[in-house]
Amino acid sequence: MKKWIWMLLALLVFTALPSPGTELGELHPVSLLMVSAPEKIIRLSTDTLDHGEGETLDAALQNLEDTTPGHLFLDTVETLILTEQTRYLLPQLKRLLRPGAMVCIAEGELNLEAAPEYLHTHTPENRLSDTDESTPLQKLTYLEERFFLEK
Repeated sequence: MKKWIWMLLALLVFTALPSPGTELGELHPVSLLMVSAPEKIIRLSTDTLDHGEGETLDAALQNLEDTTPGHLFLDTVETLILTEQTRYLLPQLKRLLRPGAMVCIAEGELNLEAAPEYLHTHTPENRLSDTDESTPLQKLTYLEERFFLEK
């Protein structure tokens, strides 16, 4: 019986020790993630102007994490922007991002630094959880320094 008491006390002591968690200042939250595939390389771009590239989604994500200052925090992604060439990655992205993230398709080049402000008031209709490769998605374009989200 004494043996169990000592084991319980040891467990309590270990749980009370401080853990090496992530400092709040080291977190690098992302609200917009764009997935494109120029020249058959997967490219992940964020509203914080960070990017990662790789032959696979996992390799691009690892490159993004390795080159981002601080700890990349994708749980805050509110909008996912795909291209027609990257729609096939939706099943993998569903496992990576939160289900409530909104999804649309990019047409042409976008200003990712300005896009979150526009998308905050012009929210895409499709949630990641309700989207698959065949779901029709709204198109987001950027022309003459203005955004347009096709209805």
